[in-house]
Amino acid sequence: MALVAEGVTICLETAGEGRIRDAGALLAEQEARFFYVDPESRERLRWLGGFSFDARHHSQGEWAGFPAGQLSLPSLLLETGPEGAAVVLTQSISADAQNDAILASFESQMIRAQSLIMEREGEEGFDRSSSQPTQAGEAGPEYAVAADRPHSVYCETVQKGVDAIVAGAFEKVVVARSLEVRHPGRYPLDEFLRRLSVIYPSCTVLAWGHEDSTLIAASPEFLVSLEGERVRTHALAGSAARGSSPDQDALFARHLVESKKEQAEHAAVVRAVREALRDVCGELEGPEAPSLLKIEGIQHLATPLQGRLRDQSSVDTVLDLVARLHPTPAVCGLPRQQSLDWLRAHEHLDRGWYAGPVGWVGADGDGEFWLALRAGLIRQPQGDPSEGIARARLYAGAGVVEGSSPELELAETRLKLRALLAPLTEI
Repeated sequence: MALVAEGVTICLETAGEGRIRDAGALLAEQEARFFYVDPESRERLRWLGGFSFDARHHSQGEWAGFPAGQLSLPSLLLETGPEGAAVVLTQSISADAQNDAILASFESQMIRAQSLIMEREGEEGFDRSSSQPTQAGEAGPEYAVAADRPHSVYCETVQKGVDAIVAGAFEKVVVARSLEVRHPGRYPLDEFLRRLSVIYPSCTVLAWGHEDSTLIAASPEFLVSLEGERVRTHALAGSAARGSSPDQDALFARHLVESKKEQAEHAAVVRAVREALRDVCGELEGPEAPSLLKIEGIQHLATPLQGRLRDQSSVDTVLDLVARLHPTPAVCGLPRQQSLDWLRAHEHLDRGWYAGPVGWVGADGDGEFWLALRAGLIRQPQGDPSEGIARARLYAGAGVVEGSSPELELAETRLKLRALLAPLTEI
């Protein structure tokens, strides 16, 4: 399934520790204001948005325009999938609105929707077996890449995390870092998104824009979905590089599966996910041993889990489940509050929406959310693009447990950063 949205009819913003559940409550208040021309439209209505990693996030600096919580009802929503395409148009109509003006606005939206459908059909004909770009990047000097801190400083932070774990402060913590990539002119975002979908067909490609800033991710990590009573989630933790040959790839995979450290890290995530949803779903079903999720450049231990709501009245929307899960040990640590407090004091990185939940929720409360991992914030130059510098900040983190090696965790972040760095600088 693919969703493309343009324009905003209603925008809801929340903040603070309750920002995710508060967003669900605001959605319920909006329902009474809706009139559906086509009753089937309600089934396809999608509120799109996301939430910051940390509840203390402030929409400022690089992340200006990305509040701690935001859900938007798009003016135009195109949904495509195996069964074809569907368009939902929304307008905010005042009591004194003129019918002719309303109809003219809808007509304009329909013309734009037809254009998007044609563009989408063109993309479906694109040869995804080829990784060659369809357009060249803008002329200019080479890309300039700079880390947010020296590698030695990141390793020192990881070692502090290991020391805190040994001292009993917590069981796991995920330490992130970032790179900034500068480029004269503007990044061709359409080509970047297309390239990500080609290179990472098993991931979900996400983009959320505000003015000249766009969050982009090729996420391998599905957080949770709700469909009626059915709940699905996915535990992902434990990583290894891909090999340069089938034999080497199999060797790396075997080491990952047999690693006590990686298995312990993965088991902690599975345990935390089960515990977070036990009150509403009972015991989740899933395989006893994790499988391997292989994507370009990296492979992970993965455990899919599913269950059913014990009582649908206890969960109003998928956001109730998101609030129970986020932040998971895969992006924060375990126990949650102790590791989060430690990150606030030691990580020295404004994650913004990186590692936060991004997705959609329907009028009936169903929906799905992914974590914004393998992610970057791209800021295009304002004014004359020929005179400005485009900036992309790319993020990656590594799970730290007892016995972690700072140098190996640094190497893991390098693997993850390459996921966006390579296609961004090759477009």
